Amino acid sequence: MRRLEDTKLPCHIVATDLLEGAEVLLSTGSAIDALLASAAIPGVFPPIRIGDRYLVDGGVANHTPISAAIELGAQRLVVLPTGYSCTLSEPPRNAIGVALHGLNLLIARQLVNAIRHHRKFVEIVVVPPLCPLGVSPYDFNNAIKLIDRAERTTAHWLDHGGEQIDGVPHEMPLHTHRDED
Repeated sequence: MRRLEDTKLPCHIVATDLLEGAEVLLSTGSAIDALLASAAIPGVFPPIRIGDRYLVDGGVANHTPISAAIELGAQRLVVLPTGYSCTLSEPPRNAIGVALHGLNLLIARQLVNAIRHHRKFVEIVVVPPLCPLGVSPYDFNNAIKLIDRAERTTAHWLDHGGEQIDGVPHEMPLHTHRDED
């Protein structure tokens, strides 16, 4: 499968028009270009030109595109959040690390709000993110360890009924594991 329109199930990729800031839903064309565009974190990866648009990470316009899925007719959504570094004792040491950590906190807060808002309209199942988490989900040096841990914790969650509190797992609202002095 090289083109989005050739998938067995409808496939829609969200990107952001870098010049307009608009959410762009890609449903046709090169799957590779669409995925590269959707993952092009500004300042880290270059924008991808598709047609007359320069596209970057869809998260710039809509991190977890619950609204886009609803507009496309979804009635049940499964959300797999990455979580955020809730056990850090000090901020990251470089500018990119600080920017990505701040972005991650913003995304976490917006996702909780989006889930609480949209669950009135569709069923939303949220897989709890890793918690406690001491590294940034953007720290790809730990990717294999994080993937393995996520697989184990998700299997445990599924084996125990996949419970949710208020539609949002308790690991998602902003919190810390640091001791208060």
